[in-house]
Amino acid sequence: MNRWWKVGCAVAGLALLLVVACSDAPSDSGGAEFGGDPVEAVRESAQEAERGPAGNLEASTVPDDRQDGTVPASTLPTTAPASEGEVTREEVSRTVTEPVEQPETASSARNGEETRVTVEDPSPDPVGAAPEVSRSRLSLASDILLSGRYRPDSDVRFDRGEIHATVVGSIGPERRLAYTVHAAEGQSLLAAVDARDGVWIDLRLGEVVIVSEEERSQRVETALPSGGSWKVSVVSTRDDFNDYALTIRVLPPPPISTRSSIEPGSVVYLTFDDGPDPRNTPHILDILARYNARATFFVVGRLVAGYPDLFQRIISEGHTVANHTWNHENLAKLSRQQFDQTIGRTQEILGDYATPCLRPPYGATRTHTRTWAAEHGLEVHMWSVSANDWEGLDGEAIADRILTRLTDGSVVLMHDGGGNRAQTVRGLEIILEELALHRLRYEPLCT
Repeated sequence: MNRWWKVGCAVAGLALLLVVACSDAPSDSGGAEFGGDPVEAVRESAQEAERGPAGNLEASTVPDDRQDGTVPASTLPTTAPASEGEVTREEVSRTVTEPVEQPETASSARNGEETRVTVEDPSPDPVGAAPEVSRSRLSLASDILLSGRYRPDSDVRFDRGEIHATVVGSIGPERRLAYTVHAAEGQSLLAAVDARDGVWIDLRLGEVVIVSEEERSQRVETALPSGGSWKVSVVSTRDDFNDYALTIRVLPPPPISTRSSIEPGSVVYLTFDDGPDPRNTPHILDILARYNARATFFVVGRLVAGYPDLFQRIISEGHTVANHTWNHENLAKLSRQQFDQTIGRTQEILGDYATPCLRPPYGATRTHTRTWAAEHGLEVHMWSVSANDWEGLDGEAIADRILTRLTDGSVVLMHDGGGNRAQTVRGLEIILEELALHRLRYEPLCT
């Protein structure tokens, strides 16, 4: 009996050990089913619901109003305490304030404003790899193609007789934006940039450079020495973003005149009588300057006294002036005393600018006219080709008269005074435009 009592006690002890072992085993469902703390289980479930993949907190949707360029901590990934070689939260939460290059649009970053850079939610990367920073990229070049010899693209406004385009944009620090202009030899090209100092123009075709960024020019106007795809670049030497407006104008090359047989390289003397006149003379001076032509103005003394600024402009632009009497008198009808008075008074007001030339009004002379003029140190100069612009001809008729009569050494008579000379102005423009490819030399008659 003592033996069976011992066996029973051993079995009971074994059963007790099994019960204790089962009560200490971990639960597969968080411990709630087998007597775990229900409050602690709810807290742990809520924390797990807040966690994203791989233990990261999802980005907060609360907007951030910071203006200092820092990335708010709520948008950055959170990781467990870093082990050796891992990227910590503090390393990722850095401030990015360097300017970001923007596409060339009117709404791009301007004037050195800092552009905020956000750190995107990293995809699974090898341990220790820093997250990628997303940046917008600036286009290397933007081309506006004025296609064909004279035809612009449909979105480019062109006026009668010219191609004209204006492009607006924003340029980043120390950048270059290139525009392509297809143009032919002899075309007149204008490029001008409206921007702050430090934004310049560069114009070139291959190795041919018309103006470079080193010259710091914001405007260039030139006759192109050759045809091709010219590059007009906007170049910034500034360290911030800047808006600009680039204007490009290309005039067609003038046609070779079919009305004139004058040989290329010939010299022509353009002369203008009866001025200066504020209605006509400024326009004539503008046209002469455009074609690099010098002329001689036979001026009336009293008009020089009346318009001294206009007289000074004639001189300052490289033209010469000569005597055309004080009040446009007919020299053939004057006494010697009257002759001396009108010629002498005019020479006096011309002063140091007077040249040794005299043109009689109406071309009227008598046998003594040249002799009396010589006693004043003057030589009488007439003309060989006349515009006859006092007859009421239109500009085309005036141009036709001169173009069909020009020869090497021709002295051309036109008028910038004596009435409304709008048709003379128009005729002069036609003449010089049509003769542009003849490469004539327009020299002053009296020097």
